[in-house]
Amino acid sequence: MLALQMKNCNQSSTLPLAIDQIYLSHNCSGVSSPHEPTLNASISNGIKDFLYFWEPFPSNQVTLDNDIVEKPKVISAQSESDVKYKLTVYDNSEEPKVATKTFYGQLKPGNTDNLAMRDSYLDDMQEPNTHADWLSFTNNIWHSPDIWNRVHGDKGSVHENPVYFKLNETTPQANNYIYTTIRNIGCVEPTAPHYLRLYWTLASPGEKWAEDWTTKTVRFGTNDLPIGREITDPTNPIIINNYGSLYPGAEVTIEKSWLPFNPKDYGWSGTQGLAACLLARIEESTSYPFGMASQEYIENNTTVPSGWQDAPFEDHALKKNIINNNNIITRNMEVRWVNQLNKRSDTSTVLIKKRTGGGGGIRIDIGPKNPIINIGNFPNETPAYSFIGNTIIFLPEDFINRWLAEGMQGYGISYNSSDKSIIVSQDSAMIIFPSGIDDKIYFMNVVFQLIDTLSNLPNTQYICTMRQIDNLDNYQEETGAVNFLLNVSNTDQNLSKTKTINSIGEFKLNNLELYPNPANSFINISYSNASEIENIKIMDGFGKLIKEYSFNNSESKTLAKTIAISELNSGLYFAIISTKDLLFSKKFIKQ
Repeated sequence: MLALQMKNCNQSSTLPLAIDQIYLSHNCSGVSSPHEPTLNASISNGIKDFLYFWEPFPSNQVTLDNDIVEKPKVISAQSESDVKYKLTVYDNSEEPKVATKTFYGQLKPGNTDNLAMRDSYLDDMQEPNTHADWLSFTNNIWHSPDIWNRVHGDKGSVHENPVYFKLNETTPQANNYIYTTIRNIGCVEPTAPHYLRLYWTLASPGEKWAEDWTTKTVRFGTNDLPIGREITDPTNPIIINNYGSLYPGAEVTIEKSWLPFNPKDYGWSGTQGLAACLLARIEESTSYPFGMASQEYIENNTTVPSGWQDAPFEDHALKKNIINNNNIITRNMEVRWVNQLNKRSDTSTVLIKKRTGGGGGIRIDIGPKNPIINIGNFPNETPAYSFIGNTIIFLPEDFINRWLAEGMQGYGISYNSSDKSIIVSQDSAMIIFPSGIDDKIYFMNVVFQLIDTLSNLPNTQYICTMRQIDNLDNYQEETGAVNFLLNVSNTDQNLSKTKTINSIGEFKLNNLELYPNPANSFINISYSNASEIENIKIMDGFGKLIKEYSFNNSESKTLAKTIAISELNSGLYFAIISTKDLLFSKKFIKQ
């Protein structure tokens, strides 16, 4: 099977610079060094390193140790002090982007701890949330930044929708991982244990606390299935104190493995995911009221869970509980289903845009993450990805027509006319931009597909890097790169396999060879069925046609075509090989 994970995309440099949030590490005056309150900012997009300028308002009552650093400390404050600053941030672009944001906060003396999580980036950690009545798209309390899922336990900080994942019916379901960030905004380090509980439920505009998350079921077919359940052990919740020191201003991120539900069990048959929600709670005790700052409610006309007999009923109980307490957060998500029995391909979409007046193209490089393995039929080294799989690229018709008209410029690629796709046949390839597409944005769909005839594949990983190149002479990067991690796992060779891409070129590509390369006086082009070759064009690196050869189809199979090139000048050339259904492009060097 093949699983695709987009690892990073540094196109954020082209997006507007933004200050998502400014917050104090804690809200306490009188805390001694090194745990004084610190101003922090969450920055999105732009190019590092950033320049920071903290400017106090006239009514500000504190002093910072440095007003041009990322995280200045409050070194002077009254017992109760207003903290009021304007932050201006510049990025490191050639023409710097700028963003500004204001912050109002207050420091007070205290002698208690206060573990907290944010409802949203606008959450100022007050109880109740003072931004709760803001529009949902500016203060989305159902999308907390302090709880997220990762498909693999890689400690990544960007949310990934959970995946129901089984290699086959006899193997266990694979874990996903929930990460929760908790910070102490109080004045002392906690000594008593604090507990973390995690829950899931099917998404609904009317989610009912607590039964939808703990006990309620729904009938699908002949089965009664849970609408939601606690992820942590109900009798043994996570003890937060065990995950690191929680002095004032400190934070910890806790990882918890879990098994997402199977969307198919609930009658889901869509192409996206089944909507669901996560919920996290910090409790100071294991019985009601759990140490919450404000009492919690349970939804009217619902079942009272064990231990909640003293809780009052209220409409919209969950929303009120979240707004009133820093100890409760949620995140909306989709649980996706992956059929590992037929998972031989994976797809992603990348945006490309050619700069005005620029040249270049898309460079594709695929190589093993770890080149040395010892498994199965490949005892010494990881096979080249082009030996076990194909990369198929689909671009809009306007792009394809221009690219074909200018001679399919590039190398390591071929063209499949039956589905108008570009097939990457080598582990290093290039699609050269055609003219006439300046400043046009194109969606490039990329399909990574394993070859169906191969079995006993190694369990390994490949890195695919796609770079938009502006200058073919020095490979200067324009908008950056998109990197994919391809996870290849061994599958039962008796399993049925699903074909999603026309297979005409998938096997023949590996049998098409151009040699010698570099060459002096001639090149040979061999093909498993050379009688299908109708035409060969030789083009220079600028797309100019140099030679053209036509062939009849009466020649014997597996016969190599020999092309004389002695009269060509030294340099880079492309051989464009045409069959009835396919076009292939091979790069070679004339010495």
